[in-house]
Amino acid sequence: MKNILLISVLILASTGNSFSQDYLGLSSGNYGGIQSVMLQPANVADSRYQFEVNLVSTSLSFHNNYVGLSRSFFTQNFFSFKGYDNFSDFKAKELRKDDYLRENVFVKANNRINFPSLLLTTGKNSGIALNIQSRTGISIENLNPLLAEQAYDEWGNASLYGQNYITDGLDINGLNWIEIGFTYGKVLLNNERHFLKAGVTAKYLGGVSSFYFNSDDLNVRADNDSMLYIQSPEIRYGHSATNISAGINSSFRPDASAFGFDMGLVYEFRGQIENFKFLKYDSDYNLKVAKRRDRNKYTFKVGVSLLDVGKFNFQSTPEARNFSINDQINLNTINTKNLKDLDAVIADHGTYTSGAKEFSVALPTAFSAQVDVHLYRGFYINGMMYKPVKAFNNNC
Repeated sequence: MKNILLISVLILASTGNSFSQDYLGLSSGNYGGIQSVMLQPANVADSRYQFEVNLVSTSLSFHNNYVGLSRSFFTQNFFSFKGYDNFSDFKAKELRKDDYLRENVFVKANNRINFPSLLLTTGKNSGIALNIQSRTGISIENLNPLLAEQAYDEWGNASLYGQNYITDGLDINGLNWIEIGFTYGKVLLNNERHFLKAGVTAKYLGGVSSFYFNSDDLNVRADNDSMLYIQSPEIRYGHSATNISAGINSSFRPDASAFGFDMGLVYEFRGQIENFKFLKYDSDYNLKVAKRRDRNKYTFKVGVSLLDVGKFNFQSTPEARNFSINDQINLNTINTKNLKDLDAVIADHGTYTSGAKEFSVALPTAFSAQVDVHLYRGFYINGMMYKPVKAFNNNC
């Protein structure tokens, strides 16, 4: 039980809304292809590629405000996990925690796997893309820093024994889903110097698994390295039938289905468009002016997009219900390997208050703005803003 709690905190802490943008750098680059369409659907139109196939790719992001890796792990070990006796040895040598943190801890992890996908330019003014993905996001918000420190020390920090770790507003969420998206983009305006294109992605969403655990009034106290006292008048707790770590069930049917969308606009100012024109013969051997499709022609471009709009309705398992708790737990007698084991611990130490047969989970809806400025020849400067939109999931 100690190791499970520690690993949960550290993996998540090494790993905010709960999700962030994936494929940073690549997704906002000039030649991002399939990856750029996930950030800005309009990029499928007027693409530099006539045809692109992505066989498989993945993006993993994790961040927190409590624990980090030492510089030597990158400069001397070069990201290698070899040469450590065990996890405790790795933690002592390479992990660094913030001993002076006074604000609540947040920990977040995101993973996106792209399966075979394609982008196709369908004409001078349009393009399409098909994208198949598996996505996972896990987040912890408002974790008491003293509780985080005690968990990091594997409940062995004697200086913190007997202290109450008041954790108001603790919020833990996880979601794993698959999505199949079809993107269509079209050029709306091509007036020499002024260029505008738009795109939209329609998505089928398959919710594989989800869980939540949150409380407005949670009190935790460690009396020694094994005895943990937990008190809360109500903890809201629920999860889908499939564990977040187990993958899709044996029937290959998701626990929930829904539809969603992305949409975006891109404006380009082409101040030096004359530099990209050339003469060529048409099919009737008449000479005409054409523009190079293989080059970026903008002086600067600005894009805006609304991403991941959608919501799942999961059926909660009967064993996962809201509960109150006022009890001591001996960590040495508990071994939790999955959510079902956690359900059994709650049943032994808590009192059920209510149970929802269904719960809603919104996708990590976000607004993004992108700016790209051409400096000189092959040099560009790029900036991107990615902000969660709470209005889409306040009621979930």
